[in-house]
Amino acid sequence: MKVFFADLDGTLLNRDKHISVGNVAAIKRWQQAGNQFVIASGRYVTDVQQLLAAVELSLPIIGLNGALTMTENGRVVSTLPLQQNLATIQAIQDQCEQAHFIYLIYTRHGSFVRQYPDMMTNLDRLAGASTASGAPRLKKMQFYFHQFYQKLQPLSQAFQLADDDALLKFEIFSEQPEKLATLRQMCGDNFEVTQSSPRNTEITAVGVNKGLAVKNYLLHGDCDESIAIGDGLNDISMFKVVDQAIAMHNAVPANQQAADWLTGDNDADGVAQAIDRILAE
Repeated sequence: MKVFFADLDGTLLNRDKHISVGNVAAIKRWQQAGNQFVIASGRYVTDVQQLLAAVELSLPIIGLNGALTMTENGRVVSTLPLQQNLATIQAIQDQCEQAHFIYLIYTRHGSFVRQYPDMMTNLDRLAGASTASGAPRLKKMQFYFHQFYQKLQPLSQAFQLADDDALLKFEIFSEQPEKLATLRQMCGDNFEVTQSSPRNTEITAVGVNKGLAVKNYLLHGDCDESIAIGDGLNDISMFKVVDQAIAMHNAVPANQQAADWLTGDNDADGVAQAIDRILAE
């Protein structure tokens, strides 16, 4: 059996944040050949489950960059909580408050977001200066509305869970990369710090990364060959522990350099192209 680990944003998802018909069909061909397909994402597992349910897929999930692993049936296999140096996390939270950054705390009991009153201003800022006006910008604003303002719980509840080994990830969003860099410096060597895009910073426990989660996943299964595909810096760790590493055509340069070969971009069913190439071997 072969196991295929796939990133979501910029990889399996197209620019509209959907899994295409072509990619769904390829995943099913992969499974019908007796292989396994696993999502490995920085996203929270419920976000991933909703995306999969929309295309009638049920898959194992490595979420929060490896802090949480779940079977296709929703059973939690492992968690790596963010417990060390909570004082530093709270200091970073204070900096986020002063800068009015949108930030989220992910726990075993759900996701929590700081909801500022100037919602439209924040949504417009998150849509990014590079996004054209009109429909594309509104679509991005709608995506971030669903992400940050519609379904998450109030942040005030999150730190009440700190004593229950429940905190898994702290994520910050900003259009000011220099301020994000300052926050990353505050973390020092006390945390695992990654980025899945230029506008975010993700903080998890030391040792938490997709590579470690993939390695642990493979230890508990019957796998003849492992494959990973992605586009971001946080995918490189899993490239190092699999037999074949595949970069998307739209991947950042460091990701492409770490891969064995390149496939198409995320708007051209690059994942499906990779699956079909391997099935044809």
